[in-house]
Amino acid sequence: MEVTFSSLWNSGTEINTTAEFDPETGEVTPNTSDSLPGEDDTLNREYITLPDGEELEVCTYCHEYTMKVEVGDNDDLSYGESNVCRNPDCESNS
Repeated sequence: MEVTFSSLWNSGTEINTTAEFDPETGEVTPNTSDSLPGEDDTLNREYITLPDGEELEVCTYCHEYTMKVEVGDNDDLSYGESNVCRNPDCESNS
């Protein structure tokens, strides 16, 4: 499905491009953009916007998959919801 891929940078820069999204796997394949963030910018957030307007967060580690909510034990020893990358090989899941 075609979606809009957006990246937000600490300077307030927002870069948007089209992307392909596989809702079954959560994989996102953005098209290249001619826009670039500033040299000292750091990435704050990446997300896709579905055709119906729903926004889904994209993993800021692998930049290739959407996030999903899981319920269970958290790293801080609490119990509750946490966002995890849908990419089973993503470093953020280790």
